Amino acid sequence: MRAYGKKTGSDYKKLFWRQKIDQGPQARSQIYSEPSVPSIYQFRLWPLEYWSPKGRYALFLRNFGEADNEFRLLDVAAGTIKLKFGQPSRPNTFGYEGDTGISWKLDGSAVFCTAGTKGKSRNQAFLVDTETGRILDCSSDFNKEFSRDPILLPFWTPDGKYVIKRLDGRLIQPHPWKVINPAVPLAKQFGYGDDHMQMFALNIPNWVGLGWAGNGQTSMVRFAVDYKSQKFVKLFKDPGFFACSSDGKNAAVIYRSKKVKLRKLDVTNFKTFTSNAP
Repeated sequence: MRAYGKKTGSDYKKLFWRQKIDQGPQARSQIYSEPSVPSIYQFRLWPLEYWSPKGRYALFLRNFGEADNEFRLLDVAAGTIKLKFGQPSRPNTFGYEGDTGISWKLDGSAVFCTAGTKGKSRNQAFLVDTETGRILDCSSDFNKEFSRDPILLPFWTPDGKYVIKRLDGRLIQPHPWKVINPAVPLAKQFGYGDDHMQMFALNIPNWVGLGWAGNGQTSMVRFAVDYKSQKFVKLFKDPGFFACSSDGKNAAVIYRSKKVKLRKLDVTNFKTFTSNAP
């Protein structure tokens, strides 16, 4: 499935299409379309859509960067907008996604989304139940906790407990609101600055990954840390792209040279943080 902006004569539209990977464009069918706003910045016509993992829903911003911007949840099967919510976002973002963070639960039952707010130096944040349509406004809690623009991983932790804020390493539980910072004890244990921490998902229940790269480091040092910030395992230091297997027992590192290394993941042989680390 795909979405894009299109101009026909004086009409501007956002179009959503369904197309199988093994079939050509002639076999595609239109799911949904709506008028868009004319702009000299053509990328503002693009929906900047965020698809749910199973493709049932697409969440997008109506007119990214424009004054009448809002979140819209498209039901792909029905071809209709199921929900509209949010305030107009900042109009000076010029099509970039720095003010927007979208994170889906892997089963597609919920999505956590944030965006900037027009004329205000704050973000709006919502937890959306896609089945019931319930929308929980988390803006107040989010802004008390975070002052910087959100950079969220596109999916929650595999166990469905937390949203991952990639930079600085934070776990967000939208309801009831709770934020965990496993980077603090790790930073104290090894003398790292937690502002250089980056968090990544691990397919291991109650564990998350943290990587540190700073002070001239040429490769990222990776750790597995439990949610309670009590245990840690130092992982490999190989530079490259990292992926964890679905059973949480193996990892693959892909180098720029296209070489692939497989590594074992074992959090049973963990260490505990020293007493001077919270």
